[in-house]
Amino acid sequence: MKDGKTKKCDGVQLSSNRFAYVGDESDTSTWHFVVHVLGNEQKTINGIKNALYRFDQTNAIPQERRAEVWHTLRGAALSHGIKVEPREFPAPVVPAQITEQPPATPVIEEPEIYIPTEKELRERYRLEAMADHAASAFLKSWGME
Repeated sequence: MKDGKTKKCDGVQLSSNRFAYVGDESDTSTWHFVVHVLGNEQKTINGIKNALYRFDQTNAIPQERRAEVWHTLRGAALSHGIKVEPREFPAPVVPAQITEQPPATPVIEEPEIYIPTEKELRERYRLEAMADHAASAFLKSWGME
């Protein structure tokens, strides 16, 4: 009871540590399911039975905390001689945390296409002709042509 807040249940003022679920310590409307009424065994048992009965009807408890709250209620019930069957709860779905940024999609640039000018084409053809002539002369000197 950090700031003296209490919630009245069954005519008794109870602090937050008497509840199975406390959503916000400073907001008593988020305190749910009495598990202990100090000094009154019968009110404790009634509170636990009521909590077990209403557990499936409440939407005030986040899905990821429901199993924890149920086990708290069941433990309180068993410690007071109330038989409660165990329950299975689906594992809470925890979103995966991304620890690093995925690599950026590389930008593929179109290759630059070089288009030679008319003058460059004439020069290339001239050089190819000279190379072809030189190759023919070489082969002739070896007697291969």
